Amino acid sequence: MSSDPVAPVIDRFAIGGGLSLRRLSFGGGSHVVVCVNGGPGYPCDYMTPFSVLASPDRRVVLYDQLGTGESDTASSPDQWSMAEYARHIEVLREDLGAPSIDVVGHSFGSTIALEYALRYPGRVRRLVISHSTASTPRFVASQIRQLRELLGAATCDMVLQAERDEQFEGLDYRIALARYFAWTEGAPCGEDTVDLPAWDRFVASAGPALVGMWGPGMITSTGAARDWDVESRLAEIQARTLILSSELDHCPPEGAAPMADRIPRAQWLLFQRRGHP
Repeated sequence: MSSDPVAPVIDRFAIGGGLSLRRLSFGGGSHVVVCVNGGPGYPCDYMTPFSVLASPDRRVVLYDQLGTGESDTASSPDQWSMAEYARHIEVLREDLGAPSIDVVGHSFGSTIALEYALRYPGRVRRLVISHSTASTPRFVASQIRQLRELLGAATCDMVLQAERDEQFEGLDYRIALARYFAWTEGAPCGEDTVDLPAWDRFVASAGPALVGMWGPGMITSTGAARDWDVESRLAEIQARTLILSSELDHCPPEGAAPMADRIPRAQWLLFQRRGHP
């Protein structure tokens, strides 16, 4: 294993219906590690540091999800689904010719990884779930609780009403979200110190998958994943599983605890710090 930068092989793989997804591959061999990035709606490039795991015998693969980055977007509403997103990993595995794969999920990508492990159990050798949850409703409830604790009941109610009304351009709404997510990253989050232009650029850079899978709001979910919840099925996951979470994160430990308790071969590492690494 080398820490030297490695240039990826960049290509595309077909997922059916005339659609294809952008893929970045490092290394080679039949041992495949698939990294599933967070979002939804944001490209995979931030996970390129995992390329240090690549070798002539180990291939590390990243890909832009449907409706993200340089990948194609959905051609019909039914393509926005957790089942479809899990199927894309299976198509990727088949295209690579790997009998089984290690799957590393981060944030929203971990929910896709969990869905894949449940739908294709014989294909997952090892699983990493980083800073995520097995339940969208639980995750939404934890974000609302944190938002209320950080910014107060009145501001929290304003944010929730704005999302119900689909009023996302208001200054107070944008400042509240910028402050909340800055707090989860350990960045300055005061009303006068938060970097609102950076937050606006981040939101504007999202691909169609953000709305399709999550919805246009950032706290509540109205997209295809809004009711996703696999907590009752976690005991079915037989792959060795590493769960990572941080004490202060918008995916807090309360979301990781059911996974650690119910996945039979799980190990949970809880970092005593703030952030959503």
